[in-house]
Amino acid sequence: MALLQKRLAKRDLKKELPFVLSAMVHPKQSGPLRILRQQALQSLLALSSTPLSFADQWYLLKAARGLNETSIAAWVRSKTQRKNPWMLRALALDTLLSMRTKNAQATLVNALRDPYPRVRLLAITRVAQPNVSLMASLYTQEPWPRVRTALLSRWSQANTSAEAWIRAGIGDASVHVNIHTLTLLKPQHEALAIALLRQLIEPPSDTPAPDRRLSAMALKTSARLCLHTLSPHIRRSLQQTLNSKDTRDNPSAGHYQWVKHHVQALQGLHHPEASAAIKEMQEQRIRWIRQLAQTKTSSKPCLAR
Repeated sequence: MALLQKRLAKRDLKKELPFVLSAMVHPKQSGPLRILRQQALQSLLALSSTPLSFADQWYLLKAARGLNETSIAAWVRSKTQRKNPWMLRALALDTLLSMRTKNAQATLVNALRDPYPRVRLLAITRVAQPNVSLMASLYTQEPWPRVRTALLSRWSQANTSAEAWIRAGIGDASVHVNIHTLTLLKPQHEALAIALLRQLIEPPSDTPAPDRRLSAMALKTSARLCLHTLSPHIRRSLQQTLNSKDTRDNPSAGHYQWVKHHVQALQGLHHPEASAAIKEMQEQRIRWIRQLAQTKTSSKPCLAR
């Protein structure tokens, strides 16, 4: 610390910049070093004629974390503007939130419409109180599936009707967003969940079969939410799979995993219909099917929860 003070006292900060920045990369949040860090930042930012490289700005933003001095906060906020590289914008947002300034949340709301997806993603996950209408509007306009999953998560946390975000998520063009929607379902969504999961587990014959990754998550969700009424649908889906000659004669990884998802869901539900389906599998002549039926799931059955 004494060496840093000595070099700062020279005021030849352009020459000493690499040393000063390296000393402030991992600063303590209290004590004398915090004061020295603030003084160093103020001195560096006062040198407006000194151009700062991308790396210098990055280190300065890292060093500014937790400080709430006005001039430093103003500089950090300026780095959230769209003329700066997206990595600096994202780091500046994170730093601004750590400084607990009055307008940090307002800056965060503006960043929800940032042109770069990772900046939008950060803003979505850090905004304090998501506005339902804003989340819904942003969701319909968002081209990136990963950002839509984040919007869906925040939308689901708002005190509003679940039907809107559930329908939006399941109707999304991305199967990854569809799957994420199922992970957000909770016991209070039971009525909606049953109707939705039934269509994914046992789709009507006149509709296209859903993506198996989505159907597999539907099976897991049925057990997670203890939706016993879905046991007959899971049983029929399993029987249809086992009745396929291709499944019986060719236990490829895809067939094996698909049957395994059914078994795990039935074992988790611990319902009479589920027990009957497992027993039927144990009586099958084909060895790999019998072995799957005898495999115990690691999750506790619903009746034991």
